[in-house]
Amino acid sequence: MLEFVRLPERPRVEEVVFGPDLSVARALARVRPGAYYTALVMRADGGSARAEALAGMPLEVTPEAPPESFDLIALHHAVGGLVESAVAAVEGMSGPAADGQQARARVVRALRAYHRLGELEEAARPHLLRALSGFSRTLSPNGRIVISHHVIESDLALGHPLDAYADYLTMARRWVSEAGSPLREVSADGLPPQWWLCLSLAGAADNDKLVS
Repeated sequence: MLEFVRLPERPRVEEVVFGPDLSVARALARVRPGAYYTALVMRADGGSARAEALAGMPLEVTPEAPPESFDLIALHHAVGGLVESAVAAVEGMSGPAADGQQARARVVRALRAYHRLGELEEAARPHLLRALSGFSRTLSPNGRIVISHHVIESDLALGHPLDAYADYLTMARRWVSEAGSPLREVSADGLPPQWWLCLSLAGAADNDKLVS
């Protein structure tokens, strides 16, 4: 995906981080060495190890967002974290961002109950749309928000219901389409829509299709 979003030579990239995974940073270091990279850490786990690993990559790692807007905002396996955060907010819990696995387990138990009652979309939709709207305000005119998702066994073991979990991006796509969002989908031929969602600002003049 990084090769097909037509990034500038030294792009400004923000990753929304819910875990210790470094896939985006590693891929960015290969595709655009010297890129400016900022992590918006939503769940503090493995922070020191992450910082040490990033220090060894050919990236300009910035602890805070630069004053300019971002060419790419990456949410790699973050949609599940956003759904968890939505449930935590509705339930008045401290949420998965602060208290580790025990807090996450409580949140995911509530998430399963919402799903069983058919109320998960109602709980999650406003939170996810607010998050995407906030990200859109820091996006460059031809920038992209790229959301990727995949099944992680540890999330299923924690209690995410598989039928909802595998459908998170399908739901998110529908919510963006129905909400009159400032964002529009950019189709990416060759990438399965169940696991990939690429968005740009609705008024962007760039091409509206990516071909892989």
